[in-house]
Formats: sequence, C-alpha cells, structure tokens
Amino acid sequence: MIVINQGSANDNKIFLCTTDSDGSLGSTSITYTVVTPSNSGTVTSIATGTGIDGGTITSTGTLSIDSTVATLTGTQTFTNKTLTSPKINEDVAVTSTATELNILDGVTSTTAELNILDGVTSTTAELNILDGVTSTAAELNILDGVTSTAAELNILDGVTSTATELNKLDALSRGSIIYGNASAATTILTKGTANQLLTSDGTDIAWQDAAASGLEWQTIITGSTLTAVAGRAYWINTTSNTCTITLPSSASNGDQIILADYARTWGTNKIIIDSNGLNYQGEDDTFNVEYGINGQTINIVYSGATNGWIPLDDDVTEAPVVPPTQKLFLVWK
Repeated sequence: MIVINQGSANDNKIFLCTTDSDGSLGSTSITYTVVTPSNSGTVTSIATGTGIDGGTITSTGTLSIDSTVATLTGTQTFTNKTLTSPKINEDVAVTSTATELNILDGVTSTTAELNILDGVTSTTAELNILDGVTSTAAELNILDGVTSTAAELNILDGVTSTATELNKLDALSRGSIIYGNASAATTILTKGTANQLLTSDGTDIAWQDAAASGLEWQTIITGSTLTAVAGRAYWINTTSNTCTITLPSSASNGDQIILADYARTWGTNKIIIDSNGLNYQGEDDTFNVEYGINGQTINIVYSGATNGWIPLDDDVTEAPVVPPTQKLFLVWK
C-alpha cells in the first residue's frame, strides 16, 4: 500500500498494490487500485443507553444526558425514588425514615443544643420509649437552652416509664403532684383546697382539712342540741337552756373533742353527753353523762373500744352500776 500526500495530481490518494510472488524485478508488472479518501457519509445508527439521548449523526452531533439522570452539580427532583444506604457529608449510611426525620419539623433547637446528644449511650429500645409521646414541638422546645451533659442525660438509661406515664407531665396543673398509686403506677394527686394538709396513712397520701391534724374551735353554741365532730372544740353557752351533746357514732384512737363553759352557766343549765353507742370512761352507752359546774372545761380523747372516751382531767365520781336497759344520769362535780 502506497499513500501519497503531496503533489497535485495524486494528493491524498491511497494506492493498493498487488504483486506476483514469482515475478522478476524490472520485468513483472505491478497492478494497483486507487482509493480516494472522503469525509462524507452518514452514521445510520448509534445505540444509546438509559438516560442518554442520541440519534442519527451526519457530520457532527451531540450525545446528551436526559432529565431522568441526576448529575453531581445539577438540581434534580426525585419522585418515588429510593436511596439505598445514602451518605450525607460523611461515610455513614442514613437509616432513618422520612417519617422519623419529620419529627424534627418545627423544632427550634440550635446545633449546639442538638450536639448535647453526642456521646449519649442510650440504646434504640431505650430511645423508643418516646414512641407515642404526644408532646408538641412547643413542649419539647422547653429543652432549648438546657445545659445537661451527655453523662447527665445518660441517667435516663434503663428508664422503663411508658409513654402514658411520661404524658402525665403534659400540662400538669399548678400545685398538683405525681405519686405512685396502689397499682405501683404513676398517677396525679390534684391540689387540695385552701388550708388543707397533705397527710399519709402509712400507705397512701391524701389532702385533709386542717381539723384532721389539730383542734379547730367553732363558733359559740347556744342551742339545746349539738352533734360533735372529732378534732373540734366547742364553746357551749347554756345561759338560756341545757344542751345535749351527741358524740360521734364511730371514732379512732386519739380522736379529741373539747367542750368549754362559755358563760360559766353550766351550774344553772347543765350539759348532757350522749356517747352514741360508744363507751365513755369504760361504761357503755346505758349511761348519760352530765356536767354541771360553772366554768368547767371537758377535754375528752377516744382511747379505743374498751374504755371509749376518757376525760383528760380526772375530777369525776365513780359511776354506779345499773341494769343495761336503763339510763342513769351521772353528775360530775
């Protein structure tokens, strides 16, 4: 093959020569075919793959990436696309779902505040305790500015509270307290009324009136009857009439009642105590007890079923024994 690229007659021509292997130099003829190169013609088909636009090219053409392919520098909207183990800014695959990430919508915590979670050793199971918590973004934002360290937050490791129990903290009313009930579950004790005291029976707690923890003096009694209540003290004015005082039908050890002669007139108009089915100083309710000394004060305390109500002062006479079907009036002087 001879290629000639100079001259005018045979410029840019290719000569394809054939030879005779048995020919003699200087005597055997050389046969050749002239080939003239040309840059004209048509590419009839270019195969393109997914995401590449192609077509027939005659002289020049362009292969372009279509809109279905995301480039490294371009902007692309993904619709119904799944990212398999995506990595954002570091070589760690993101496993959170869109639903889980959307929990952060509306949270105003700063990067510094979120970084408090760095080093937290809580497990997925422990963090999942938050599943079902109904706190709003505004309520969660109460944590904004919290300076707790990871070590301090790790105190929560192993907490077994349920979402229902944690939700009791939502909008807890002022003055109310959280405590454990008889079922060992967290519950709320709503605040008591004015001047009530928080008391305990050794098992549960409750609000009670102040009278349950100390004597409460009542207004002056002038009527002919009185139903007394444990924990109270009474001024009894018998200027115009006697007064029959009925004690509680049930009492507990230590219950106390005080009766005082307001006008120093018991010597004229006595008081009569009906023990209402309970014993009084060891005697059953077959006796009515009378007090008739001016200026006298009776301070009685319940001691239990055997002796019942017992006056703290002891200036009383011994009560006589009478048949149980009769009532005997005893006068203490």
